Amino acid sequence: MNILLIDTSSSCVEFGYACDDRLIHEYRSCEKNSADTIAYEINKFFKTDGMSPLKTHAVSLSNGPGSFTGLRIGSAFAKGFCFAAGCKLVQISSLDILANRANLSAQKFAAVISSNSGAGEFYYSVYEKEDGKCKRISGYSVALMKDISSMKIPIVSETPLPVEFSGEVELADLHETAIQSHHQLAITMVNDQTFTDISNAEPFYMKEFTIKK
Repeated sequence: MNILLIDTSSSCVEFGYACDDRLIHEYRSCEKNSADTIAYEINKFFKTDGMSPLKTHAVSLSNGPGSFTGLRIGSAFAKGFCFAAGCKLVQISSLDILANRANLSAQKFAAVISSNSGAGEFYYSVYEKEDGKCKRISGYSVALMKDISSMKIPIVSETPLPVEFSGEVELADLHETAIQSHHQLAITMVNDQTFTDISNAEPFYMKEFTIKK
């Protein structure tokens, strides 16, 4: 089983390639507008490593919430690749991928991603880890950090929290890269045959797009 993993949901763009449950390639770029280069970088990987895109069995996409532009780019590329290569599509929440990276014992915690809105809101969900497995125990929501921190549970975030909350909440360590966490979840979904209908696939925005004034 060969899986192409794509994440353009944040300012840092990543992709990876896995063969037979083994991650053989990882790429990460945090340069400005890096989502625009994802097709070029993936094409370069296939040419350099002598891999055929047609031998890809599934594309796994980090589907949001996150950057509106990045999510659209990732979704368009993933769907186009699947149509061209005749492979399946898996969509995984960016919050689930982040939560799966948490280095915590069996306890509740919240995974948070900044909405990058002027309102200072965060996308979040609450999880629990047991026997090394991460389980989501709430819906996906949007709230201010003061409301999330009021739950008095550890927080998992890839970016720094607002200064006023940096000393008020426990921040969990991240014990692996996002693409490694993404790979773990993708394997489970592929094995369970949890695929997305390509013709109806859309990014998980969670919020309506508004233009900043």
